[in-house]
Amino acid sequence: MFKFYTACVWKWGQDIKPVTVKAESALLLYTEGRAFVDFQRKRKILKSKLLLYVQPEATVTIMPVDDKELEVTGLFFHAYALEEEDADRLVYRLDYSMLPNNGFVLKPIMQRTPALVRELVRQSGEAAPDNYICDRALNEIVHQISLHMSRSSLARTTAEQAVAETIRSMLAHCERNWTREEAARSKQFNVSHFSRLFQTVSSYNFSEMLSKIRLNRARILLLSTNMTLDHIAHRTGFMNGLYLSRRFKKECGMSPTAYRGRMQNKTLRIATMQQAGDLLALGIVPVAVSFAPWHTAPLLQKQLLEAGAASIYELEDTELLRELAPDLILLPDYVLTQNASRLRQLEKIAPVLFFPVYEDDTFMRLGLLADIFGRRAEAKRWLETYQANALLWKGRLSAIIPPDETAAVYEIRGERQIIIFLKGCRSSYNFYQTLQLQPPPLIRQKMKGHVSHFTISVEELPRFAADHMFVISDTGHNPQQLYQVLAEHRIWSALPALQGNRVYSLSLQHFWSDDAAALEVQLPMIVEAAEQVQR
Repeated sequence: MFKFYTACVWKWGQDIKPVTVKAESALLLYTEGRAFVDFQRKRKILKSKLLLYVQPEATVTIMPVDDKELEVTGLFFHAYALEEEDADRLVYRLDYSMLPNNGFVLKPIMQRTPALVRELVRQSGEAAPDNYICDRALNEIVHQISLHMSRSSLARTTAEQAVAETIRSMLAHCERNWTREEAARSKQFNVSHFSRLFQTVSSYNFSEMLSKIRLNRARILLLSTNMTLDHIAHRTGFMNGLYLSRRFKKECGMSPTAYRGRMQNKTLRIATMQQAGDLLALGIVPVAVSFAPWHTAPLLQKQLLEAGAASIYELEDTELLRELAPDLILLPDYVLTQNASRLRQLEKIAPVLFFPVYEDDTFMRLGLLADIFGRRAEAKRWLETYQANALLWKGRLSAIIPPDETAAVYEIRGERQIIIFLKGCRSSYNFYQTLQLQPPPLIRQKMKGHVSHFTISVEELPRFAADHMFVISDTGHNPQQLYQVLAEHRIWSALPALQGNRVYSLSLQHFWSDDAAALEVQLPMIVEAAEQVQR
């Protein structure tokens, strides 16, 4: 059951300042113009003939695509599920589980949708809106989403997952003897159908993608090691060094030896999406950086700007990027599974290297970049300083968290989900390697696998709760406010950590990333969060 709550209309004229919206309930966005809608890890374009769904508790930023006048309408509503029924009453509870993922786009919308949206806006402005008319109009709109999900989303998700899983396997094991037929068979697809899906989802055909991944790995090994071409060929799935050399020259326009000499014997102008903090630790200031908080910690942005780096959101402004004339562009390898067409666009501007950012720990990534850019001495100096400071902060934290008590970090995601990060993100390296905090048994068991994080429901939290709980949220609450909110929750309030005043608040804005320079700044913030609560 869906109940209309309210409608809101945001208008832009000459002032195109972004509007940030925290969705206290489910939210549908509609416009007859064009607007950017920024989520935590992605940007969507909202335009006519579609609806965009925002989950409860999510924060989005809305801004016009251009300087034209614009109106964006937001329809806020609640979703309920029947929880209890007897002869005298029906009891409903909030339940958004039947609705789609954050950022879901419904297109095309039915012809009546604009009129329904206008009616809900009109009713919302009345002193006494007609609840029956509002709920009927809302349910007609939301019913479109249910129909769309039941008809097509399962097939689309299956196809996207099959392609993404194949690409992730290629990235992890490019040296294998890959064939299109075996890949299709492993995902239970017809070969020709799988080929069409692969091209549609990734914008590359199967052979092109495999070649991109293998040559990328070969370039990294060329720059970071002294391996022979035959050895590199063996590690990347090419028959031998001669064949690798031919493919390399065709793709890069020069021989592997010439490439190695060119890249290692000059000061490179680097644009990066997600490794600005690692470059700073090596004494390298990139010419362009994505300042999306999931790419570059806001803690580092002032330093980068003052050093001369240009801010380019997700490296989308290709005109500005081309003007900056980078010699090299660094990308996270998940771009290949989320938006591979971006790679094709950026390769027209400069050579691209893509790296795993969640599978390897921070200092493995830092060491790899140090090898590529000839910065081993700088990496060693930075690491020595970091470790010296870490000893001091670890000593201070041990006064609060003794060795025989457990501690872990938890991210609150919406009302019912908790994400537990193990490596590669949310300062997990600081928590578990640097400060050597001991997580509870079930989290420790998960660390033995190869996952960077896992998600649990809030009902499962007691099984994974530690004696000391560092809680990351994007609610904007200060520690006292967060404590009050959690104390009113039936599950959180029963946890020994909350009852013993051992829950420590951290801001998601500060703890998105795990690159080297960010870890250095986050380390004292972790300890001071615990000290603040204990005071």
